[in-house]
Amino acid sequence: MLEHLEAQTASVVRRAKLIRLTLLFMLLTIAQMIGCCMTLGLSVLEPHTLFIAVPLFMMGMLTMLAGMIAAMLELKAALAPAELESRFVSDMLQEDAHRRSDAA
Repeated sequence: MLEHLEAQTASVVRRAKLIRLTLLFMLLTIAQMIGCCMTLGLSVLEPHTLFIAVPLFMMGMLTMLAGMIAAMLELKAALAPAELESRFVSDMLQEDAHRRSDAA
């Protein structure tokens, strides 16, 4: 029983870290896109700021891609706790069935 809880806790912690990483990437994306928009607006007055806007946009897109990959990894791991719980319940039911057959 304790092994089951330990495995489930480890899985939950791993998923929480992936969710945190996803959120961090998405917030960085928003910050970079805001920076891109601000420098694009500023490029009307100072055309050289366009050379800042384009790299900010590209970094924002790459950060968004990284966030999406982290989210997909979390989704892939989302079923692991349910599968672990199902295995645990099956094992408990089999043990109970063996005890009943031995007692009879």
